[in-house]
Amino acid sequence: MAKKTKKKDDEYISIDLSKIINYKHLPLAILLLASLILNMYYFSTNKAVWWDEADYLSFVNFLTKGIPSAMWTGRAIIYPLILSIFGIINSSENFLRFGLMIISLLTVSYCYLLLKKLSDKKTAFFATLLFQTSFLFLFFQIRFLTEIPSTLFTLMGLYYFLNKDLKSKIFAGIFIGLAIGIRFTSILIIPAMLLYSILSKSNKLKNYSWIFSIIIGFAPVLIYELINGNYPFYSIIYFFVFSSQSPLSQPWHYFISSHYIYGLLSAPFFILGLLKYAKLNRKKILILSFFIIYFFMHSFVSSHKEDRYIIPILPVYFLISVQGMFLSLDLLLNYLKKANSFFKSKNLNFALIFLLCLAIICPSLMTSNDSIQFKSESYYPVKEATIFLQDYLPESDIVLGNTPQINYYSERELIYLPSTSAELYELLDENPNINTIVISAFEHIPDYAEEFNNQEKFRIINVAKFNNESAVYVIAYNRD
Repeated sequence: MAKKTKKKDDEYISIDLSKIINYKHLPLAILLLASLILNMYYFSTNKAVWWDEADYLSFVNFLTKGIPSAMWTGRAIIYPLILSIFGIINSSENFLRFGLMIISLLTVSYCYLLLKKLSDKKTAFFATLLFQTSFLFLFFQIRFLTEIPSTLFTLMGLYYFLNKDLKSKIFAGIFIGLAIGIRFTSILIIPAMLLYSILSKSNKLKNYSWIFSIIIGFAPVLIYELINGNYPFYSIIYFFVFSSQSPLSQPWHYFISSHYIYGLLSAPFFILGLLKYAKLNRKKILILSFFIIYFFMHSFVSSHKEDRYIIPILPVYFLISVQGMFLSLDLLLNYLKKANSFFKSKNLNFALIFLLCLAIICPSLMTSNDSIQFKSESYYPVKEATIFLQDYLPESDIVLGNTPQINYYSERELIYLPSTSAELYELLDENPNINTIVISAFEHIPDYAEEFNNQEKFRIINVAKFNNESAVYVIAYNRD
């Protein structure tokens, strides 16, 4: 009979770390950890919300509390719908910021996953790192605005779109529909996707199924329009018609502001990276066409320019920039290898790319921090002046004002100030529930505002200051 061999004690306690830690996901884990730290650091930095933020948050209040919303007709509703999921649990602004954090982390995740499909793991890691530490992403990930959420669903849509199976194509369309329902300009991804599908040279319905499923993602917008008695696609048509009415201005804005948008050091590498696109394939055509169409439309067609509008194409920009870095370093190291064997190290390329990225990231972090801190209290006087109205006014009261923050902070229905004095008094006479007027000096003030100095008809009940000057007035209307 064979003698049993006794196992050594260390064999019982040995741990195989490779089975516990999946190093394949380590790059993504590092990116998410960095994003989480930055989100937590700036979590409660902003003390008040901007005009656009108040528009969306007032709609969240409408969905969760039934308070009439001041949101502009041309805005898409899916973003506040998503926020209202958190608002149902707790509608406080701080709790809603957890929603912002989740959106930010998911955006980083899908940016990395998509770029890995379009290139390789190393390129995707560094490109995502540059994207998540860019000034625009850092600044706006803590704002209740639509650029980053729409970017998330665009990235998700493209990620599944690159798969060949029918289920993925359907999901791709749904996510693109959600992106469009968050920000209408996300529709600009469709021509690039359509071109990709055409170049597949396949007439199978499966390759075009994503087009039909866009309607599924966009359905909440259509349903809301029908509930309000509007025709389908009313809001998106209204948005583009309204946007086209203003004359074109500053067509070169996104070139002039490139040092803020992209980072000055990355621009030469972006140009070098374009050399890798001399030989085109379908994936390269997809991302290049999306970048060109989006950039062209916002530069030379859209009348209104803001740096944040360009956020959805930043992942493509940083992908091409990092490819340019690898290309330039490969050329440099191949030349230096002939002179010294030191330059033959396999890890040298990675180390140099890391240092280049660090040279881009450090100024970006400093600029972002300065801007975030500087803007942290912008519009705070509006909050300071109006938040007491939640308890001061009856729920049935209506407030006259000139900014949607009034609606959000007072939690009362808002009617915007009319253009003339005659219209003002007509409005006051017709509606006995209007007894309060709020004037914000941050926005346009009507010419008749001097009439509010008439103490027989009006009485100032609260004033908030900005830089030691009166900025927001809360005025009571005397009906006696």
